[in-house]
Amino acid sequence: MTIYEVKSHTVTSSRRKQEKKMTSDEELGPLVRLWGIRLDQLPPTTAKADELAPFLGSILREAIRLLDSAVPRASTPGPQDAKATAWKSKGRRRPAGSRAEVELLERTFSAAELARVSSSSSSSSSLVVGHRPTERIRAETWIGRRSVHDDGDDGDGGSRDEAAGGLASWAEFRDGLKDRHAEAEATFTPSIAAHRRAAAWDCGGVEVEVAAGGAAGEEATTTTWGDFTLAVEEARHRIGRPLLRDRVFAVLQLTSAVVAAPAGGGDEFVVVSIPIVDEAEGEREAGTVTGKGNGKGKEKEAGAEAEAEAEVARKLLPVLELARDGGVVVGAYVSVERVRRLGAGEAEAEAGKIEWVMATASDARGVLPARVQAMAVPSQIVKDVPWFLAWAAQQRPAPEAV
Repeated sequence: MTIYEVKSHTVTSSRRKQEKKMTSDEELGPLVRLWGIRLDQLPPTTAKADELAPFLGSILREAIRLLDSAVPRASTPGPQDAKATAWKSKGRRRPAGSRAEVELLERTFSAAELARVSSSSSSSSSLVVGHRPTERIRAETWIGRRSVHDDGDDGDGGSRDEAAGGLASWAEFRDGLKDRHAEAEATFTPSIAAHRRAAAWDCGGVEVEVAAGGAAGEEATTTTWGDFTLAVEEARHRIGRPLLRDRVFAVLQLTSAVVAAPAGGGDEFVVVSIPIVDEAEGEREAGTVTGKGNGKGKEKEAGAEAEAEAEVARKLLPVLELARDGGVVVGAYVSVERVRRLGAGEAEAEAGKIEWVMATASDARGVLPARVQAMAVPSQIVKDVPWFLAWAAQQRPAPEAV
């Protein structure tokens, strides 16, 4: 069974009660993790929308829970103690090129916490997923940021105060961070030397309902998500030539937007990036295909059958090219992003503005010490804010000469 073969479901009353009880510690799940997803666990690129829906829903729900644990929604119904967060504020910065401050956040998930989800199934599906049992489970340190931006829309579809910069309209956020995320990121990130889309799936028509717990005695609310995209993206980063080799990061990237929200809800989208682990080729070369029998004969027979199935599936899987260049180090990162218009239920000073939340955990691998990597991440993710805003400004048409 591959990772995408999950049980389809509907949002029932009992389901809503389950989601109402979820806690960020216990229900994070095994998908949105730094240990990633193996290439041979991905759905075939020929998979139909109805086959993809449970897989997409599982990733989406897990990402939303993680985002809500980092930055709880002020408008989410429920008791205040349920909105407590284990994330620590690491101060605020105002980068040049942005009119918005950026608040930094941090949380470490211990090895013990991750062990509880390493081979678990989410409440919505049965998954063959997660950490490889032969590897040691390591703690994950996540760094996050939150910024709240004035909407740069002038009411005519353009962006006001274009010359000053530091602003973006909702349409520009949507275009650069949802509709063209990988393409835009490859353009505005100076360290990216190459970008390639290895595969994409047709997610047309998929919709997923996500329930949020209500206050005591109240029914949960349900938000419908759609406009899904799913792709494998590769990016090659220069991190310090000639002393350090380039890093390549391959991720499974999902995007989705709210298509129907309860009262008080508004425009919102998320982006989820999960590391791709390309280990199948190495296993085949080493002859380590695992069978299920108790005896050697059964193992050999099961192994041959598994290899035949793998050969068929292999033809329908993405092929990584940048990651297989012998001159690079393959790193890993996992990230979640949420962009939404803040409504009347939010803090009064922020109503009508655009909130951008992002959190990531990463491992550049190679000879870079983990401590050095950890020190660099906060500054890097803060820089993404003005880089994106500058990119958005560059996409606008030049003003007409008077």
